[in-house]
Amino acid sequence: MIYSQYRNLAKDENVQVRKAVATNLKFLILQIPKYPETEAVSLLQLFSKDEQDIVRFLCVDNLLALGQVIPYQVLTFVSTLII
Repeated sequence: MIYSQYRNLAKDENVQVRKAVATNLKFLILQIPKYPETEAVSLLQLFSKDEQDIVRFLCVDNLLALGQVIPYQVLTFVSTLII
């Protein structure tokens, strides 16, 4: 499943791999409307706690993309979990 592949790549020790995953997660969220919220939140939590600033910064773009596909009430709850 694509979500498990994203999770494996998000945990990669190479920062370039994590950066690429963080950069492209928003496209996955927007392309697959049935993207499970729990999967997206879980990946965003990983990115928000990453040791590299760029990966944490890219988490914001992904949160904005998630905001386009989930209700506002869920988004405010998710943002409290991530930030």
